[in-house]
Amino acid sequence: MEDLHVQWTRDSYAPLVGRALWENLPQVIGGGLLFGLLCAPAFVLFSIGYLAPTVLVGVITVAPAWSALLVCQRAALNGEVRPNRHFWRALQSYWRRSVQLGLVAAFPILAALATLPLLAQNAVPPIVWLGLAADFFCMALMAALLLYAFPLLIETDKTFCPSVFGLYRRSLFLASQY
Repeated sequence: MEDLHVQWTRDSYAPLVGRALWENLPQVIGGGLLFGLLCAPAFVLFSIGYLAPTVLVGVITVAPAWSALLVCQRAALNGEVRPNRHFWRALQSYWRRSVQLGLVAAFPILAALATLPLLAQNAVPPIVWLGLAADFFCMALMAALLLYAFPLLIETDKTFCPSVFGLYRRSLFLASQY
């Protein structure tokens, strides 16, 4: 696995990642199970129909679990064999900043959940439709930004600690390039 750092090309990416995941399969499966365990409370709340609590519990559990899973997968791709307790250490390390990233992203979801009951009226005012469209646009934007923000959080946390809004700004720059 030492040669992973010098052979990353467009053509060799998939075989190298496949080999790294195969060689670290127990850690990958263990990290996935721990991630699923931490996602279970949000899934249960969603299953019984409590949408707003699902969002809040998801911010507290799923966002940090995603960061910890990214840390474990980064270690696997670097060829480091670490026990699954490394997941819990990563969860503690990235919990606060991951929750902050998730809280910013949860705002448009909660706003949409507050707007949806207004659609049950006989005559829905146009401002409700405009507000709902803005909520969905913000949710799509936040989803795109979070795809970049969480890996940036993991990669940049060792060198310097940008603010959460700095992470979103850098994510916006990256997302606007593609």
